[in-house]
Amino acid sequence: MQAIERAFIRCPSLSGLRLLSAEARLGFATVRFEGPVDDFRGPYGAMVRLPKEQHDDLWNRYVDDQSATVDDWAHAGIAMRAVRAHTLSQDQDRGYTLDGVWWIINDCLDLH
Repeated sequence: MQAIERAFIRCPSLSGLRLLSAEARLGFATVRFEGPVDDFRGPYGAMVRLPKEQHDDLWNRYVDDQSATVDDWAHAGIAMRAVRAHTLSQDQDRGYTLDGVWWIINDCLDLH
């Protein structure tokens, strides 16, 4: 989880996103974050499938350098995806969710 926290450190100055929580369980990272100060549509969430190892196709989808670290993957595979998804959500209406989180990334849905 420290890699995810480090990945989001630059997000407030880059995009305004602020990490609220992160946890890893059962092969997924669940991340909750707020948007910029004037964005009242959050909190946002991302459920991101985690690679099993550095030779995993999922690892290579986000970092193509074999010397890449877990921090590099967390930055590209989680934080930067969250920034892109948040940007794309600007033109979307926020849907209702029972937990109050707008899940703008959900890799669980891609497993079917």
